[in-house]
Amino acid sequence: MTTSAMRRLVASVLGALLALAGALVAPAAWAADSPTVTVSQASRDGGNITITGKGFATKGAGVYVAVAPSSVKQFYGNSDKFVGYDPNKPMTESPSTIWVYTPEMKAAGSSFAQAAPMAADGSFTIKMYVPAFEEGKDYVVLTTKAHGAGVADKSNDTRTPVTYEAAPVPPASSAPAQPSTPAKPSTSAKPSTPAKPAVPSKRSTPVKSSTAAKPKTPAKPARTSKPVTKPAATTPAPHRTITKKVCTNGKAKVAGGSLTWGLRTSFTSYLRGPIANGSWKLSNGADWNGSAFTFPVSSGSFDPATKSGTLNYSGTIHMTGHKGILDVTFSNPSLVIKGSTGHVYLTVKSSSTDGKKTDYGRVDFATFSVSTSGNVKINGSSVKLTAIGAKAFAGFYKTGEPMDSLTSKLTLSSEKVCHDVTIDAVTGKVISDGSGTTGTSGPGLPATGALGPSSARGDLAAAGSLALIVVAATAVACRRRYCEL
Repeated sequence: MTTSAMRRLVASVLGALLALAGALVAPAAWAADSPTVTVSQASRDGGNITITGKGFATKGAGVYVAVAPSSVKQFYGNSDKFVGYDPNKPMTESPSTIWVYTPEMKAAGSSFAQAAPMAADGSFTIKMYVPAFEEGKDYVVLTTKAHGAGVADKSNDTRTPVTYEAAPVPPASSAPAQPSTPAKPSTSAKPSTPAKPAVPSKRSTPVKSSTAAKPKTPAKPARTSKPVTKPAATTPAPHRTITKKVCTNGKAKVAGGSLTWGLRTSFTSYLRGPIANGSWKLSNGADWNGSAFTFPVSSGSFDPATKSGTLNYSGTIHMTGHKGILDVTFSNPSLVIKGSTGHVYLTVKSSSTDGKKTDYGRVDFATFSVSTSGNVKINGSSVKLTAIGAKAFAGFYKTGEPMDSLTSKLTLSSEKVCHDVTIDAVTGKVISDGSGTTGTSGPGLPATGALGPSSARGDLAAAGSLALIVVAATAVACRRRYCEL
């Protein structure tokens, strides 16, 4: 082989080696920049473990962390399998998931019950619970990009096994001690000869032990009670009655109006912001006035005097964000008001932060304090989420979290309720108010003879006058026939 050929061979071999070295070095450099998770060893009795993460993305929403059985392959779509999952709690109140939020998400993340901050270098340290050791059951710690970003972007997905402490080794048992030889039992003394029993005398006469029984005292004869004769039932004399139609004012029906409610301003702003990058669609009469949603009234009744009633509105809001992971629909609100307290009812469908969709149906979504302006405006302040409302709101806020105030303007129309009232012509008492009850007249028509609201007093006066005429005529007729009333 010539010198030039030798040089070409050496150069090709060196080139191949350098190329191979570059191929080996490149993945190592990439791995150094990828996120890593370390997990402390778990006690065999279960309890908290320390989870330390490094190298995670410091831009965006952050990451979700969960402990799951090793059979779970990915985070999204499996929240019901996570350790600590509680179907009765929203995601942000359940220990099954922790949201590690980035520095730019501090304002939102710090308000969540199950959240922890990420350092500026992409590291974090949190504690999560694992069950006690059980043969054949293994667990892993999962991470993924939060708020749905991890569905498509797997760059922050990690999967780290949970290891348990080794089983304690029982101490080596020592050889049992040789049993000592038992002492020989002592020789027992010979038993003494028992004495012979005495022979009874032949002349002794046995004493009789039986005692004659005393004669029984004869039982006294039972007294014979005289039969009680019940008086014959008498049929009450028929009432002399008169019937009169009486009209009263019923509950005020709602003829028109609307509900104005912004739900929660921070949420609607977040939804349309650059992180969620979402929007909403309105239908069935719902509208947006620039700062709040409006819903037209559909039915209901309200009594301004007692501040009580039920008001139903129509309208649907469909909110989406985070590439469809955030998906919430609110429909047809109702206000149920009793005095100073009110409840907001909504039909709700929503998806959890891992994309699971649930139809919650009709829920008692929030409570509020009631005040009124005149007879046509209802103001709702101190609006707070109920437990089921927080869950239906996809766990974005916890129970008791404040929402925006609400107002409802109404147009009311009073409705007259008329019915026949039967009155005893002698006593003036109401016998029947036409509702199927006897002896009582129900609301506004007590059995004392008063016919309740002022609108019925004229009818009562007429009925009373007629009753007096009947009584007077009866008395005159009786005097002529020498009869008694």
